Amino acid sequence: MLILIVLLSAYLVHSHLIIDITPSNNQVNANQQIAIKILTNSTVSSNSLMLNFTTDFTLNNPCLVNGTTSTCTYAISTSAVTLTFSNLFATNTYYVLTATVVNPNFATNFPISASVGGVPFTNSGIVTIIAKTITCVMGLSSSYVGDTSIGYFTLSNDALPTNSIITINSSLQTTFSNLFQSNPTCSFGSDNAACALSSSFGSQYLTISSVPTNANLKLNVSFVNNPPFNSSLMTINLLIQNANSYNMQVCSFQQATPTLLRTSLAANLQNWNSSIGSSSNVTLTISTYFNPFTTNLLFVYDSNFSISAISPSQTSSAIIQGNDTYHYLASGVTVGKSLTFTISVRNPSTQQPVNFAFYVIYSNNQFV
Repeated sequence: MLILIVLLSAYLVHSHLIIDITPSNNQVNANQQIAIKILTNSTVSSNSLMLNFTTDFTLNNPCLVNGTTSTCTYAISTSAVTLTFSNLFATNTYYVLTATVVNPNFATNFPISASVGGVPFTNSGIVTIIAKTITCVMGLSSSYVGDTSIGYFTLSNDALPTNSIITINSSLQTTFSNLFQSNPTCSFGSDNAACALSSSFGSQYLTISSVPTNANLKLNVSFVNNPPFNSSLMTINLLIQNANSYNMQVCSFQQATPTLLRTSLAANLQNWNSSIGSSSNVTLTISTYFNPFTTNLLFVYDSNFSISAISPSQTSSAIIQGNDTYHYLASGVTVGKSLTFTISVRNPSTQQPVNFAFYVIYSNNQFV
């Protein structure tokens, strides 16, 4: 056993080593330079030191030794792409060999090995390629809050291999609707694409197959649930994988923001005495587009008109701006698709038209 250990140690001492591998850009499809630091343990003659990459890489000029351009030859086989340096290398010396490459179109760990005269170095190295971060934008066919619309996804993706797969991931909702309704349909322009909806570990997944190979794809998905108020509801993650389920390109973006509020089907002031200067206790009922998930209201009216809340309704605040009062009411009562408040009303002292506007509030700047 002792003799074997000594022989192994002697072998290691007289072997060349890969010390470090440093990529300049490790994203999918990137043009980059990979620096491989080596240590020689004997003199290396010209045209005998070779670097070996998988065929997923494309090798280009220039190649460098210690930052100086070198003469190199490239070759490709069924199993490897090789780069052979014409330089003469001294013994017991550190060198940085730089290869110019185009990265693979998918992300994983790729081996890089080296050899001298066909004899491999003692060790090999690994370069990690990560998925490329691209830009994605989502648009809507309807700008109304709470509407069901077509989602228009614009992707700044690179060209893709055949049989690629797109997965759109969003959080499952509790109070509100999920991003996608059941049984969605998907298409790229006029070409339909197979898509399937699933959920797991608190997320909803839309998986699209039959993905075209061209760059800058435009994907349409029906049916998408708009946010229930005039703001974005969730972050959406999109992942593009190849046929072997290796990640290629990724993006994250916000759900599109609807800009139009739903118009109430009816607003009613029950028991209102409309006489000049009169006061009355009134039940204000607003019919909402869907079952209310908030009990707050912004009531905008002429400042010559005044109201105050009667329990169980509450006043959050009343702000006068110009001729209008912005009155925040809280603790409305929900009945079906309606929201009801109890208020005391005092009419203006002169005859005049009084305009009302009502906004159901989700938060300080988000309206339903």
